[in-house]
Amino acid sequence: PNPSSPPTPRLSADEETSYSFHLGALTPDERSALQSSLESDIASLQSRLSIVNGELTTIRGRFKALSRDYGFPFLVYWWSLWGVTGVMCYGGITVFEVPVVDYIEVLDVYTGWSLAERIDPELGNVAAAVAVNELLEPVRLPIVVATTKRVVDGLGYGPRR
Repeated sequence: PNPSSPPTPRLSADEETSYSFHLGALTPDERSALQSSLESDIASLQSRLSIVNGELTTIRGRFKALSRDYGFPFLVYWWSLWGVTGVMCYGGITVFEVPVVDYIEVLDVYTGWSLAERIDPELGNVAAAVAVNELLEPVRLPIVVATTKRVVDGLGYGPRR
């Protein structure tokens, strides 16, 4: 098959029928054991494919593999860290009384806009916290990629199979 062509089903209609007949003859325990074995084989093949295509050598590739292997628990962990750093940014702006509106006025001078007079100071603090939190993503992402397995496995939500 051409490497650029989309994958095609590996079983013919006859093979699918035969396999379905075979599955019908299995006990629930045998069927469960077969499913576990197939899921283990799939995980092994996905890992090997990730190595072959170089996916595990970049942060982006490891991020993709984590989202595939850990699914929803990975997303919850990532968004939790995003939320925690967002609250910390907002807390820092509030506690240290960062003059966000004054900074917006400086931007107004450069852009010719008049945003500072239309922005509520509290809403400006929230917007600044979100902006700073987004700027932290290049630092947060490698930390999430490096710690996801340990944290998610430690909470008992290991990789999905």
